[in-house]
Amino acid sequence: MDYNRPSSLLPKTALPGRKVPLFSMGSFLDPKTAELIFQISAALLPASLLTILAIFLLRRRRRATLASEKERALAEARLSEFSETDRDSVNASPGEKRSRKIETAQLTRRAEAFLSRGDLEEAEKLLIEALSLAPEDLTTKNLLAEISWQRGAVEKTRLLTEQILEQEPGNFAGNFLRGKVALAEGAVELAVKCLSASTGKNSKNPEHFLLLGRAFSAAGKSEEARAAFEKSLALAPRDKEILLTMIKHFQQQEPAELGVFLRRAKELHSHDRAFLRQLEELSVGADQDSSTS
Repeated sequence: MDYNRPSSLLPKTALPGRKVPLFSMGSFLDPKTAELIFQISAALLPASLLTILAIFLLRRRRRATLASEKERALAEARLSEFSETDRDSVNASPGEKRSRKIETAQLTRRAEAFLSRGDLEEAEKLLIEALSLAPEDLTTKNLLAEISWQRGAVEKTRLLTEQILEQEPGNFAGNFLRGKVALAEGAVELAVKCLSASTGKNSKNPEHFLLLGRAFSAAGKSEEARAAFEKSLALAPRDKEILLTMIKHFQQQEPAELGVFLRRAKELHSHDRAFLRQLEELSVGADQDSSTS
């Protein structure tokens, strides 16, 4: 470095051969020394400013974070005073509620598609997600209860259907499933009550009248049982399960009518040799029982 030429970093008075006042302290330095000090200061000053600025921004950000955390804590404290339903109504705007309803319906339709294909696991995952968006949605709850029933989880199905009927006592699907559970658990009076309550929507469902007939039969109500079985058979005339259930009913409660009904069953399945053999075995058993008595 040429210390004999003027530098742009020095004040105009800092020329070769002149004394330069430094920092207004009243002391005078040699121009070369002054230029060196100014160069060092010029190099260090930007870094110092950046450091100071960085510290300032960090402190400001920390204050903002603390304030945000405090506000969040206060909000949570206020929300904890409300029930889950109240919280949802406070947080969700009308637009958000509509969006959740649409999303819930979409998830439910997808779950129904998986359920129709027998994929219970995927259907259940979608329904649980739908229930998290709409905890009071009865369609979602009914489908979850149906999955539990198909898996043989009778107790879980009972708990779900009890929740459904507590929310809406006249719910058709809830009463139908609750009736199934009650019949499986031997609570025949409750089965009759729930299955009767679900007749309206199931007026064309042969399984409904079959179960209702079983419930009436178990409760000792022969006429009501036979009427329900006849409705079931009218909806599905060749259904073997219905025919066998009716045969058992006649064996136990109306033996005099058994022979007539067996002939009717044979006519419906005259070309099904395996089923005809099954009917013959039932007929022989019935004849033995009648001769013994």
